[in-house]
Amino acid sequence: MKALKLFAAVCCLMMMMSFAAPLSDRFIRFVDRVEKNCDGWDEKGWEKAQLEYQELMADFREKADNMTQDEREDVYKCIGRYKGLRLKYFMTKAEYKAEEMKNTFPSIVEGFLSVFEVK
Repeated sequence: MKALKLFAAVCCLMMMMSFAAPLSDRFIRFVDRVEKNCDGWDEKGWEKAQLEYQELMADFREKADNMTQDEREDVYKCIGRYKGLRLKYFMTKAEYKAEEMKNTFPSIVEGFLSVFEVK
């Protein structure tokens, strides 16, 4: 029982420390984690990341005036990196869909035109 209480106390302390970390550091850790893991993500993975990003952005809008110029610049760089990673994902997805469409388009056109053939 003591071990469980100690574990809970350590977890609480770690959470409090993570919330006490400067916002710019939280952004950096978030974007680093996204960059490291996003290659294997599907829509659900990106949805989770987007929720966390929106929370960080709300925090940033609230605290930006109290941050140093360097901290704000770090956050802006992270915003750019995150947006770039999302764009890369959607471009890759669009490229896959375009390739799929290219492969199926001739059959679709053939089927469409067959309706108008005179027999």
